Amino acid sequence: MKHHVTASALLVLLTAAAAYGQAPLDDPYAIPRSAVTGWPKFYKPLKIHPHDQLYYAMGWCRTNHYYYTAADLVDIDTLDEVHEHGRVVELRDGGLIAWFDSAEKPIAVHVHPDATRLLVRGTLSPAVLRREMVVRFTGTVDRGGQLRQPIDRLDLCTAEAERQAVEVLPDVPSTVLGKIVRVGRDHLWLVIKAGSIRAVRGTLAPEATVRLDVAELRWALPGSRLSLEGRIYPADKRIPADQVFATALEIELPGSTDALPGEGSEKPSNEGSWSGGVSRR
Repeated sequence: MKHHVTASALLVLLTAAAAYGQAPLDDPYAIPRSAVTGWPKFYKPLKIHPHDQLYYAMGWCRTNHYYYTAADLVDIDTLDEVHEHGRVVELRDGGLIAWFDSAEKPIAVHVHPDATRLLVRGTLSPAVLRREMVVRFTGTVDRGGQLRQPIDRLDLCTAEAERQAVEVLPDVPSTVLGKIVRVGRDHLWLVIKAGSIRAVRGTLAPEATVRLDVAELRWALPGSRLSLEGRIYPADKRIPADQVFATALEIELPGSTDALPGEGSEKPSNEGSWSGGVSRR
């Protein structure tokens, strides 16, 4: 029998997956993560209310009126491995909806902050730059922190990277790593956490580009190409679409873009009735 799944059903599954690994450290019912894939066991029945799906995944609600059995828990390590290429349809909490080249059908892809090796990269327009973003580039500054040449390329970094800032020396080509405190159409100001020069300002070259290379799913855009490895749970009577639990996921943005995280509205043409399918290897 062919199973169909709506966008809301996929959202339920991804919402439950988003709670993985978030149980309190002192919670005796917390689900341990596997030593092989790093994924915790997955609780599958869709008849359970979405809130209870989420609480169960977090290790709570084990003694309420629902009757849980060992058969309801899926050990991710025992599932078939999958290696796929495709494109992002849309982002959801805890993962994304994707179309794989081998199936051209929407698949729910789950992403775990600890179990998934994630990389999102691409080229962005300087229009994406905002206050509080952390960037890195190479340049030469004077003693007052003014750049001597326009910036032609920046790397957008995660917030944690700011702790890796090194001292910027005057009149010497240096790696500048800092947080944006002000940005205009063709200029920006940074603060740096290391050295005697704590503020750098300069202009952007007319053809400046921003390179993205981060482990943050929020930067993925609809239409982005993806390559993944993971384990697959095929559709059954309780889950009407294939589910992939990613262990490695690389996403390449679709060309140079000035879209910010959360923007983009590409939707599949058959959103109302999605059938799951993917090749297993």
